[in-house]
Amino acid sequence: MQVQTPAKALESPDTVTGLYVSPGWDTPWQALVSQLPRLRRVHLKAGVDADPRAVSAWPDSFCNLSLGSPEHLADLPLWHDAAPHIDELELWLEAEEALDLPEVIGAFLGLRTLSVKANVPVRLPASLAESGLVTLKLVLPEGELPAGVCRLASLQQLRLVQHVRTLPDALAELTHLHTLDLSWSLNQGTMSADERPASSFHPMPTVIARLPALQALNVDQCGIFERDIETLAGHPRLAALSLAWGGVADLRPFRDLPALRRLLLKACLRVRELSPLAGLPLEQLSLHNCRRVRDLRPLLELPRLRLLDLEGCDEAELAPVLLHPSLERIGGNEEQLAQWERRTELSGLSPEGIRAGLGSEDPAAIATALGQLATWVELTSGRDGNALVDLLEPGDEAREAEDPVEVPLLSAALSTPGLDPAQAARVFAACFRSVQDNFVPALTAAEVVVERGDEATQRALVDAVLFARRFYDAGHRTWDDAVHETLLCELLPRLAAPALVHLLAELTDDDLSSDELDGLFADAYRSAGEAETAALDERLRSYVEDYLEYKGPAYFRELLDAVAEAQPAAAKRLADLVPEEEAAGWQERLVAATDPASAREVLEALLHAVDEAEIELDELGPLWSWAREPLGRAAPLSVDLARRLVEVGLATGQQGWLNAAVLTPLVRQDLPWLLELDEPERAIVAKHVSFLQRKVGDWDAAGLVTARALLEGVPADEMRRRMVVEEIDHHLDSSTGNLHGALARLAEDPFPLEMTRARTRKLALKLDSLRFTGLPADTTELWELLFELREHLVWAPEHLQYALTYLLPFAAEEGPDFFEEHVLRWIEGQDIVEARFAYNLACYEAQHGDTEALCAAISRALELGKPSTQFLADADFAGRLDEPEVRVLLGTAVALPRYYVLSRVSYYDAPCRFLDMGWKPDRPAWWKLRWKDGAPIDDLPEGPLRFPLKPYLEHASEMSRALPLLNLSNRIPIMQARLVEVLEAHGARLQKVPVVLQDPEDGSEHDSFFAVVIHGVLAPEALGRFHGRVADSGHIAGVGYSQATGHAEPLEGHQLAWIEDTFTLVVFEPLRDALVAAGFTELAFSDLSQVAT
Repeated sequence: MQVQTPAKALESPDTVTGLYVSPGWDTPWQALVSQLPRLRRVHLKAGVDADPRAVSAWPDSFCNLSLGSPEHLADLPLWHDAAPHIDELELWLEAEEALDLPEVIGAFLGLRTLSVKANVPVRLPASLAESGLVTLKLVLPEGELPAGVCRLASLQQLRLVQHVRTLPDALAELTHLHTLDLSWSLNQGTMSADERPASSFHPMPTVIARLPALQALNVDQCGIFERDIETLAGHPRLAALSLAWGGVADLRPFRDLPALRRLLLKACLRVRELSPLAGLPLEQLSLHNCRRVRDLRPLLELPRLRLLDLEGCDEAELAPVLLHPSLERIGGNEEQLAQWERRTELSGLSPEGIRAGLGSEDPAAIATALGQLATWVELTSGRDGNALVDLLEPGDEAREAEDPVEVPLLSAALSTPGLDPAQAARVFAACFRSVQDNFVPALTAAEVVVERGDEATQRALVDAVLFARRFYDAGHRTWDDAVHETLLCELLPRLAAPALVHLLAELTDDDLSSDELDGLFADAYRSAGEAETAALDERLRSYVEDYLEYKGPAYFRELLDAVAEAQPAAAKRLADLVPEEEAAGWQERLVAATDPASAREVLEALLHAVDEAEIELDELGPLWSWAREPLGRAAPLSVDLARRLVEVGLATGQQGWLNAAVLTPLVRQDLPWLLELDEPERAIVAKHVSFLQRKVGDWDAAGLVTARALLEGVPADEMRRRMVVEEIDHHLDSSTGNLHGALARLAEDPFPLEMTRARTRKLALKLDSLRFTGLPADTTELWELLFELREHLVWAPEHLQYALTYLLPFAAEEGPDFFEEHVLRWIEGQDIVEARFAYNLACYEAQHGDTEALCAAISRALELGKPSTQFLADADFAGRLDEPEVRVLLGTAVALPRYYVLSRVSYYDAPCRFLDMGWKPDRPAWWKLRWKDGAPIDDLPEGPLRFPLKPYLEHASEMSRALPLLNLSNRIPIMQARLVEVLEAHGARLQKVPVVLQDPEDGSEHDSFFAVVIHGVLAPEALGRFHGRVADSGHIAGVGYSQATGHAEPLEGHQLAWIEDTFTLVVFEPLRDALVAAGFTELAFSDLSQVAT
């Protein structure tokens, strides 16, 4: 047991094996050691007295020392005298400059393992060369491998976590080195070989192949390709190789590794074909997250294979390896593991034996054969084909037959008197694994279940139908005599109510509507008991609410009539589902008004109906959505009709009635009437009149300036200027707006316009959008117009330079003439004050400038806070880094930690239960809190908050019974407690509210969850070379990067934060590493430039 307090150590001293000592202990650790007979390890954190001389007696078991500070190095001679038998030494060193490790380390005669974790370069003591050191673990900043490593003649294991570009040739002199772990050390520790071109990855150092004793090599996250494996060809001892996140696609180079026994290809996303591995003596193969792998048949050619990891390979067909003679264990998804657990059921089965049993005259033999057939098909079918075809050989045309395929042998077996309906359900599932399966025996088996099956058996039939439809797109019914159609039209409607309730609950609204399966409601109601009726009411209400507008009241009145005929009591109970006849009739009349004359006619008639009290005024509010299109078609409206519609909009509160078609005739012909409205109504009308200016070219001809000035009580000149500003702002906000036209209005009658920070950033987004849509001419035209207006644009230098940042990529592409004409004239005489502009200017100079201009730009960017590591990592500077003046400026900097986007991996890669986090009446207050603003919330509820899980769907490949680790996609972030614990332990700032997840299937509750408010917001431009582009599958909105920036410390102390104005969560690299180390495989960490472009 490992303990962290003196009290805990003394509770049961005989069980303590590790002592973790922090500053502030009330008992000196030295006084405890002699009381702990089984103590093996002492870890002293920074600030703890490391002098061991006060220890009265050392347990014989003590052998492991861990020191947490450079100051502790001075005490190592004392440790050598006090405990020379230490065989493992661990050093945690955080310093400001390079460190020399003391020579006394080599004097520990029993030392076998040395671990050094430092933030600065370290030099190993020369004395280690003469020691018996066997294992060395180094976690160091970017740089070269410490020279002393190559002199450790007895070294057998080397674990290196250090970004290095190469390894020294002298490493080959380590003739006893059998284990080399370089994970994360080569090619900057890449998480994906697809993040940049293969040519930009440095080859694996060839000295590795010259290590004569090498048996195990780990090059995870090192950007490994086929060329690198080829350098290892013929190595006589290499038995274990791991290359997670590698770029290999062709596995043929592995054939030249004769001793290879263990191959780990985790997340090698290019691997597809396994046949090159055939014949290798592999005993363990990991294809974890090799998502393109499907065909496992080549693994039958691995005669020694014992362990196979298919986790994340959901498309892989397991059937071929179920009877692999040497395979002992697999990893995979729940479906694959369940299939593997049943593999023994195939023992002794053969197609010939099953066919013989089906053809027997003995009912018992037939029953046995039917069960064997179901088992064979369940375990050996793939996603792309039903094993029944190969088993019963009905002919190749059976795979895609349009007409039902007869299988006489199976049909005869299913006709056996007294056939068990449960067995018939299994055979049905075997015959109907997808809607393309068209075997007549499926109908025979279904008939048995419908006629004689109990509730559980009929439910099994429904589940089999749902499974077969799992990849089917609703609305593609063929309406022919196929098996699928016969099931939908003839057999399913005859099921008992419990089975139909289950079916209707699992079918989507799209299934019900597009496949016309909503008729099953009437069939279900016909025999439904009280519990089934309640469930049917709830499902029908949900369906009608979602599809009423789409399908119309008449359709659902017809459906409800059928339900009422099946269960008369339903008529009263469901009477409120469809609008009353009068309102529904108006909906239909409005929809039918497809030309101007009929549109005006129906609107006049609607208002007349209100006058005659045929329809209540408050019923007109909801009719707005149906009237929107007729209003547009009815223009131009008469003044009288327009007046009445304005009155309707104001009286009902549905301001949609105040649209352009209604207000235009009043603004042009009856403005005095609008001015007679009371002040609140006039304000509402004024707001909607302002919307007209976006639709009208000539404001004066339309009377808009005068109308708005009078309605809002301001002078006409002031109103015109306000309208120009509004139009400019509107088109800055719109991705497709006519900003050129808006600026042209300013040019016609110019006045000072303040280019605020917000306007500048929107302009930058507009420029970036033009860049990425390939419209340089539009960009230059826009900047020419801005330059003409320059004397009227009030622009702070930092805001102007921010906007020009987005013009520099064009300049880099077009060359110096473009730069001088469109960039330089803006900044002549200005100091460079904006860091992004300074950096992008350096990028331009790197491609087109001389050394003097480049160095000046780099110097200014460095002065404004851009880190030198950003230049070193940017491909734009690759050809200029060897220039002496540039090297002096940038030096050789250590790569700093970066921020990564935190999200969840695809549900297909890590299936789990889904949460039902929609709004519910019991959560009106806290549901609307701003959970993702990054700011503390004062009025958080005490909790627990309760959320139901969605029903588990066995046929849904993105679902499993595992509870979710986190849910970020809804309004409220939900996280498991174990994830929250790690986040808080590593500095994330959170508010937590307990959450209980409720399982609707069995009523069970799971309380190890929190709703979290994450404290922290970071400006997007602080995270890297930011260009404001919008893109993302991980919830980025309005953010894009071409280069991320490293940071010595987390920005504003935020280990975890939202990107400003987005729902994108970023995590600082040390916290990311802690989450990876904690084994949270459901988390995805994406480079900023990967998720937004």
